[in-house]
Amino acid sequence: MDFLKNWIGALLLGALMVGCSGGDLGAGTNGGGGGSNGGDGGRGIPTVNLGSTAQVQVLYLSGQGRRAPGSQIAVFKNIKVSNSVTDFAPTAQQGSFSPVRVQLDGYTINQHTFTYTLAPRSTKTFTQFPLEIAQIDEENLGGGTTTLFSGPPVLIRPFFNINLPLFAGRQTTLTVNVNDAMIQYDSINGVAFNRTQFENENYSPGENRINGTLSDMIAFDVSGMPANERPKLLNGQVADIVHFSGDLIGISKGFDVPGTFNLLNPSVIDSGLVKRPVTLPGREAPGTYSVQEPDPRDPFGGGSKITAMAGYYRPYTEVLSNIGDFAMVVIPNSRLGPDNQVVLFNRDGAGKIKAMFQGVVRFSGSTSGTIEVWSIDQLPAGTANNLVSGTLTFAKSDGIVRSGTFTFQNPPAGFKFPTTGGFVVFR
Repeated sequence: MDFLKNWIGALLLGALMVGCSGGDLGAGTNGGGGGSNGGDGGRGIPTVNLGSTAQVQVLYLSGQGRRAPGSQIAVFKNIKVSNSVTDFAPTAQQGSFSPVRVQLDGYTINQHTFTYTLAPRSTKTFTQFPLEIAQIDEENLGGGTTTLFSGPPVLIRPFFNINLPLFAGRQTTLTVNVNDAMIQYDSINGVAFNRTQFENENYSPGENRINGTLSDMIAFDVSGMPANERPKLLNGQVADIVHFSGDLIGISKGFDVPGTFNLLNPSVIDSGLVKRPVTLPGREAPGTYSVQEPDPRDPFGGGSKITAMAGYYRPYTEVLSNIGDFAMVVIPNSRLGPDNQVVLFNRDGAGKIKAMFQGVVRFSGSTSGTIEVWSIDQLPAGTANNLVSGTLTFAKSDGIVRSGTFTFQNPPAGFKFPTTGGFVVFR
């Protein structure tokens, strides 16, 4: 999808994604108004609450078409990511052989997820994606399917290049576009795979790889802020929630209805929806979001849509604790580079967010960096007017920045946030 290929530009503009809704995400449930990390009027550094297990989501998105007799269905098995023959995930015991069936000529989204346990305080990056076609079925006149090809599996070599970093407690999505222009079967030639077409539709321009995306969103309920300080959706409603993933930004209001969620691209705004968390036996599953974008193969602009991204979100109060009346959180991106998203906010005594800015930090030196922030109402426009800049100081642990201090230089009159304080990195 275009927004995935252009995500780095969005990040440098501060355009990260926000998505959730409703104003009922439980703000303040894990951290009251007084913070316990600083003794400075509640302006200490929050505690990040993330486990050691990373999740990988492989999303197979298929192309334009209608389900009809003759439609071919590819069955993918042994879905994994790897660095070498001895360094891969998941193992067979984790279910990597579970099949995923993809109708090649239809608008479909098929999800395959697995987990990977990281060593303490570490990040893991996988660089290869083996694509294995195990079976080809075809829909028949009766609505059922007939198997045209049942193996042995076709493993495409060389493996495809990917950049898939895993972070503890986070979800990274690898989006794979497949369609009937890439994979076809006939009785004479067998399984035909068009590698050039696959790479053209999946590789990021100039990078010769598929880039993973941090797709789990941190949801910030901003319904307690003045309406003129919050971003507006395409439908004209004022957002109740903003979310940030480090790679993506979105805004939303409401649940379950198309158009109540906007993904900020940033030059194009794509619509989607969010769903509420689901209560399961013994636990609550996170809420989810999905996004659609115009089909680039529709030459007449007839409004055709294809699914572009899906993931889950969690209220910030689930993943942060010891939150005082002010907090600054740096959210890493999947490129593991010096530029990262940052969000800063004030809360009242009841734990409701009353002011929020967002922007970019750059860990450009070994112990110092810079910060630029601006108001969240500018998110849909992708602008950074009246930005406030400053400097950072930090010490690295295991080669990674985990916390530090900031100082804003010459903040404008009416700036609602402290000019000095501490920040935490969301990892």
